[in-house]
Amino acid sequence: MNIALALNVRPGVEVELSVSGNTLKGRGDGTLNLQINPRSNVFEMYGDYTITEGSFLFSLQNIINKKFIIENGSTIQWTGAPMDAMLNIDAIYKLKASLQPLLQGTAENVTADRSVPVECIIHLGDRLSNPAITFDVNVPGTDPETQAVVANALTTPETVDTQFAYLLLFNSFMSENNAASSNIGASVSAATGLEFLSNMVSNLLSNDDYNIVIRYRPKSELTSDEVDFGLSKSLINNRLFVEVEGNYLIDNKQAINSSMSNFMGEAYITYLIDRAGTLKAKAFTQTIDRFDENQGLQETGIGIYYKEDFNNLKDLKERLKNKFRSRRKRQQLLERRRAADSVRRASPADTVSSASVKKDKNLNK
Repeated sequence: MNIALALNVRPGVEVELSVSGNTLKGRGDGTLNLQINPRSNVFEMYGDYTITEGSFLFSLQNIINKKFIIENGSTIQWTGAPMDAMLNIDAIYKLKASLQPLLQGTAENVTADRSVPVECIIHLGDRLSNPAITFDVNVPGTDPETQAVVANALTTPETVDTQFAYLLLFNSFMSENNAASSNIGASVSAATGLEFLSNMVSNLLSNDDYNIVIRYRPKSELTSDEVDFGLSKSLINNRLFVEVEGNYLIDNKQAINSSMSNFMGEAYITYLIDRAGTLKAKAFTQTIDRFDENQGLQETGIGIYYKEDFNNLKDLKERLKNKFRSRRKRQQLLERRRAADSVRRASPADTVSSASVKKDKNLNK
């Protein structure tokens, strides 16, 4: 047999790949063409697959496992042999860490004690059979000056790889004169044990109705003890979502800027105006953790979000009209369309009979 398949892949299908011993799972869409000839031992794939959501389970020397979230828009491109697919995938693991180990001796050291959001990024490129894996570290939400200082501290691939691994192991950046490197085995065991204990406590406190997260970071030579906590719950038949996240610095005497509050937190309330979630309202309050004069202050806001998928502008126009039509008008329009479809699906015999009747009438005239 010579088999040709054209597959229209939709996000409802979950795809799983093994990349260098690590598991990648995702959902997305794309069009794939398969050519299969078993006798000639031919199995070829062509087409692009775009990942809309997914995860990448990354194992670091079998010491610790971290789940990275795949960025929307990552792609897999097949041009022949299935294992020769071209990868262009970015996956992100988010955490919080103090910048003080990186900013020692700089002017930015004044505000570096507090933990800030940090992104550990994995980029998968080249062929699926032999992927090129590169690492990066990003500190979003900071001012350009701090970004420049962080970039200067991560100038070489070796430095980035070292900081990447250290962040995954200890939730902290590594300073040049870090004493923990002399006893790396004991430090890894302690960090892994604390992470396991925090996850176990969070799982015990959580259930199907709500999710609770409690995470503890022990103090080091540069930072003090910190506690992260979070709560998420859905209400009103899964139409109202409440999310609360906070960070508490147990002792900020170690911080140079000791006037800052020990607590930083944020809360989000999202309401789905329609059940499909295309129209929703969102309110938030959060502590500013940017490195500027407003750091430590509270900011609040509210927004309206609307999302609509469409095939072309005509389709978008029709969908927007339907949003403002009453239920009765939508039902009438649907019935007219059904009637028109029934006429188009009329049998050929009925069409011939109708044409014959018209012809007889014309002869009689």
